[in-house]
Amino acid sequence: RPPRWPALRYLFIGDGPGAAYEYLAAGTGLAGKANLHNDLLKILIEYGAVVLSGFLVLLYVARTPAQRLLALYTHVLLLTDNVLIYHFYLLFFVLIGAAVAPPRAAREETS
Repeated sequence: RPPRWPALRYLFIGDGPGAAYEYLAAGTGLAGKANLHNDLLKILIEYGAVVLSGFLVLLYVARTPAQRLLALYTHVLLLTDNVLIYHFYLLFFVLIGAAVAPPRAAREETS
């Protein structure tokens, strides 16, 4: 089904959860669920640019260079694959992000 509103709609609310699957199925004629292979585009279509911007801000709130590198790596994966459906990668992201975080004493000294 084509979008009901102009593209400006994607700035605010998107088309709701599952809309990316519906657009992909309508465009390709696939009967089952097919993945878009770009999680950032999927977030934009389903939830809008405001949510996508917030998601990216939270992704890059890292303090250390190692955390920023992990965020950049994740960003590239989000552009090329369906990383958000892989629970093992999300666990990897959290564990590695925590491992390269500055020690608590260092965080309290800078605050």
